[in-house]
Amino acid sequence: MNSKDTKQIVHNLSMGSSSALRQLYDKYAPTVYRFVYSILRNSHDSEEITQMVFIKIWDIRTTLRDDTNLTSFLLTIAKNSSYNFLKHKYKEKIMFEKMELILKDKNSALVDNSLIEKDLNDMLNGLIDKLPPRRREVFVLNRFKGLSYKEIAVKLEISENTVDTQMRKALQFIKDNLANDISISIFIAVFIKIT
Repeated sequence: MNSKDTKQIVHNLSMGSSSALRQLYDKYAPTVYRFVYSILRNSHDSEEITQMVFIKIWDIRTTLRDDTNLTSFLLTIAKNSSYNFLKHKYKEKIMFEKMELILKDKNSALVDNSLIEKDLNDMLNGLIDKLPPRRREVFVLNRFKGLSYKEIAVKLEISENTVDTQMRKALQFIKDNLANDISISIFIAVFIKIT
């Protein structure tokens, strides 16, 4: 693909062409993935960030200029997304470790673990009840019955990708609804192993 072709694709993308996005993805995704992987060193997270980069490109398509240096632009988005991802993971890890220390301190006068655990379980069950039926079923089979994604896919006659998508959406819903109090969301993470 020469620069003239790239300019035309960028122009088509800015006009809302999803096939132009597909062409850009096919050309640049391997480069973006390798770059992200060099930062994250995790293939699953790198795939997710790579997809997010192209979602961001789609979201800002109307602001793209035909003369945009796509490689540089995509790698800048990839770098920023990767660093934000790492910062978020680090913050979650620190909060999780702090909560673990509180939980391990059996003599702590700060909390009555059994009451907090009951309240949090009640909150969690309330959120699970709000999930759409299929998503709730997938979540319960995985988190409470211990089935793998493959086992759930076979049992429900759906693809493993669908199971993965439903789990991601369920976990995101739970995280979003607990966002008002990060310490509670991390505390619940101990019980449902979100992190």
